[in-house]
Amino acid sequence: MRRSLPVAVTALLFLALPAAGQAQQHAVSDQTLDAIAMSHTSSVDAERAELRAFLARPEVRDIAEQGGIDIVTAQAAAASLSADEVGRLSGQLTQAEAALTGGGNIVISTTAIIIGLLILIIILVA
Repeated sequence: MRRSLPVAVTALLFLALPAAGQAQQHAVSDQTLDAIAMSHTSSVDAERAELRAFLARPEVRDIAEQGGIDIVTAQAAAASLSADEVGRLSGQLTQAEAALTGGGNIVISTTAIIIGLLILIIILVA
Protein backbone atom coordinates (compact mmCIF):
# COMPACT_ATOMS: atom_id res chain seq x y z
CA MET A 1 0.00 0.00 0.00
CA ARG A 2 2.82 2.38 0.85
CA ARG A 3 4.33 1.86 -2.54
CA SER A 4 1.14 2.39 -4.59
CA LEU A 5 0.39 5.85 -3.12
CA PRO A 6 3.60 7.52 -4.46
CA VAL A 7 3.12 5.81 -7.80
CA ALA A 8 -0.48 7.09 -8.03
CA VAL A 9 0.54 10.65 -7.05
CA THR A 10 3.37 10.63 -9.59
CA ALA A 11 1.04 9.35 -12.32
CA LEU A 12 -1.51 12.07 -11.55
CA LEU A 13 1.17 14.75 -11.68
CA PHE A 14 2.38 13.56 -15.07
CA LEU A 15 -1.16 13.57 -16.41
CA ALA A 16 -2.01 17.01 -14.99
CA LEU A 17 1.16 18.88 -15.97
CA PRO A 18 0.82 18.66 -19.79
CA ALA A 19 -2.82 19.76 -19.63
CA ALA A 20 -1.95 22.79 -17.49
CA GLY A 21 0.83 23.77 -19.86
CA GLN A 22 -1.42 23.46 -22.90
CA ALA A 23 -4.13 25.61 -21.36
CA GLN A 24 -1.78 28.59 -21.24
CA GLN A 25 -0.33 28.25 -24.73
CA HIS A 26 -1.89 30.21 -27.59
CA ALA A 27 -1.57 29.33 -31.24
CA VAL A 28 -1.20 33.01 -32.18
CA SER A 29 0.01 35.84 -29.98
CA ASP A 30 -2.05 38.95 -29.31
CA GLN A 31 0.55 41.02 -31.16
CA THR A 32 0.19 38.83 -34.24
CA LEU A 33 -3.60 39.16 -34.14
CA ASP A 34 -3.29 42.93 -33.80
CA ALA A 35 -0.88 43.07 -36.74
CA ILE A 36 -3.25 41.00 -38.89
CA ALA A 37 -6.19 43.26 -38.00
CA MET A 38 -4.18 46.40 -38.77
CA SER A 39 -2.98 44.95 -42.06
CA HIS A 40 -6.54 44.14 -43.10
CA THR A 41 -7.74 47.60 -42.09
CA SER A 42 -4.95 49.34 -43.99
CA SER A 43 -5.57 47.26 -47.14
CA VAL A 44 -9.30 48.08 -47.04
CA ASP A 45 -8.45 51.76 -46.52
CA ALA A 46 -6.09 51.62 -49.51
CA GLU A 47 -8.77 49.99 -51.68
CA ARG A 48 -11.28 52.68 -50.61
CA ALA A 49 -8.77 55.40 -51.50
CA GLU A 50 -8.20 53.82 -54.93
CA LEU A 51 -11.96 53.71 -55.51
CA ARG A 52 -12.37 57.38 -54.52
CA ALA A 53 -9.49 58.40 -56.78
CA PHE A 54 -10.94 56.38 -59.65
CA LEU A 55 -14.37 58.00 -59.30
CA ALA A 56 -12.74 61.45 -59.23
CA ARG A 57 -11.03 60.96 -62.60
CA PRO A 58 -12.36 63.24 -65.35
CA GLU A 59 -12.61 60.32 -67.79
CA VAL A 60 -14.80 58.40 -65.36
CA ARG A 61 -17.00 61.46 -64.80
CA ASP A 62 -17.42 61.84 -68.57
CA ILE A 63 -18.26 58.18 -69.06
CA ALA A 64 -20.75 58.26 -66.18
CA GLU A 65 -22.41 61.31 -67.70
CA GLN A 66 -22.61 59.60 -71.10
CA GLY A 67 -24.17 56.57 -69.47
CA GLY A 68 -26.72 58.65 -67.56
CA ILE A 69 -25.18 57.83 -64.17
CA ASP A 70 -24.94 60.55 -61.53
CA ILE A 71 -21.32 60.44 -60.39
CA VAL A 72 -22.16 62.10 -57.08
CA THR A 73 -24.61 59.27 -56.32
CA ALA A 74 -21.95 56.72 -57.28
CA GLN A 75 -19.39 58.42 -55.03
CA ALA A 76 -21.83 58.48 -52.10
CA ALA A 77 -22.68 54.84 -52.71
CA ALA A 78 -18.99 53.92 -52.86
CA ALA A 79 -18.36 55.67 -49.55
CA SER A 80 -20.94 53.49 -47.81
CA LEU A 81 -19.71 50.12 -49.13
CA SER A 82 -18.68 47.50 -46.60
CA ALA A 83 -15.12 46.17 -46.49
CA ASP A 84 -16.25 42.95 -48.22
CA GLU A 85 -17.98 44.88 -51.00
CA VAL A 86 -14.92 47.07 -51.54
CA GLY A 87 -12.82 43.92 -51.72
CA ARG A 88 -15.13 42.37 -54.33
CA LEU A 89 -14.91 45.53 -56.46
CA SER A 90 -11.13 45.70 -56.20
CA GLY A 91 -10.49 43.36 -59.13
CA GLN A 92 -12.90 45.21 -61.39
CA LEU A 93 -11.42 48.52 -60.32
CA THR A 94 -7.95 47.27 -61.25
CA GLN A 95 -9.26 46.19 -64.66
CA ALA A 96 -10.93 49.57 -65.26
CA GLU A 97 -7.79 51.45 -64.16
CA ALA A 98 -5.69 49.35 -66.52
CA ALA A 99 -8.08 50.05 -69.37
CA LEU A 100 -7.93 53.80 -68.72
CA THR A 101 -4.16 53.99 -68.38
CA GLY A 102 -3.49 51.55 -71.21
CA GLY A 103 -3.77 54.22 -73.86
CA GLY A 104 -4.94 57.67 -74.74
CA ASN A 105 -8.13 56.50 -76.40
CA ILE A 106 -11.06 55.25 -74.41
CA VAL A 107 -12.67 52.38 -76.28
CA ILE A 108 -16.16 50.97 -75.91
CA SER A 109 -15.01 48.05 -73.77
CA THR A 110 -13.43 50.46 -71.28
CA THR A 111 -16.63 52.49 -71.20
CA ALA A 112 -18.63 49.33 -70.59
CA ILE A 113 -16.32 48.27 -67.77
CA ILE A 114 -16.59 51.64 -66.07
CA ILE A 115 -20.36 51.92 -66.46
CA GLY A 116 -20.73 48.37 -65.16
CA LEU A 117 -18.56 49.22 -62.16
CA LEU A 118 -20.55 52.37 -61.40
CA ILE A 119 -23.85 50.51 -61.66
CA LEU A 120 -22.53 47.74 -59.43
CA ILE A 121 -21.46 50.27 -56.80
CA ILE A 122 -24.91 51.84 -56.78
CA ILE A 123 -26.68 48.45 -56.70
CA LEU A 124 -24.58 47.20 -53.78
CA VAL A 125 -25.71 50.10 -51.66
CA ALA A 126 -29.38 49.98 -52.64
